[in-house]
Amino acid sequence: MKRTETSRGKKILIDAGFMFTFHASSADSTTKRFGRCVIRSCQCRLHTDVNDVTVNRLGHHTHGSDAAGVEVAKIKANTKRRVLDTMELPLQIHNQAVRCTGQSVQGQVPSISATKMLIQRARAQNEATMPIPTDLAPLVVPDQYKEFYHPSPDVDELFLLGDSGQADPNGVMIFGRDNHRNWV
Repeated sequence: MKRTETSRGKKILIDAGFMFTFHASSADSTTKRFGRCVIRSCQCRLHTDVNDVTVNRLGHHTHGSDAAGVEVAKIKANTKRRVLDTMELPLQIHNQAVRCTGQSVQGQVPSISATKMLIQRARAQNEATMPIPTDLAPLVVPDQYKEFYHPSPDVDELFLLGDSGQADPNGVMIFGRDNHRNWV
């Protein structure tokens, strides 16, 4: 059985072209899981074991399967996962996600502006910004802020060029681009 995630990170099971979300567990929580169709008006239910292997299917779907919708859900989950791994521009992530899909899927993929908002929300949730320091002595710049993002994936430039360290009570930090160091 295939799996993907909702936009909020919940697991979606895909069975015969239909998507199911986790609904409940068995009383002992170790033998079965119960899923319901993502279409709320549909009465179909899916029972699986703890390894997501289908045990039982109850009821019938009141709608047709949506292969394109399944692919769109996968694209959204992969986009969100990729956002957390790279610092690529939203347009690059969007184009990469829809590059190898058919026209029926591309018609249902969120627009570029919606993808930008998804990316901004995911990055904001993932990266807690540093608090504003009240004193320079305890200030330590994390490694992720010491490098400057460069459009070339193979090249990362230094952004923090110099740091007097925590021992200096006045604390001096020099920020800039490594390739502009020769100007000084």
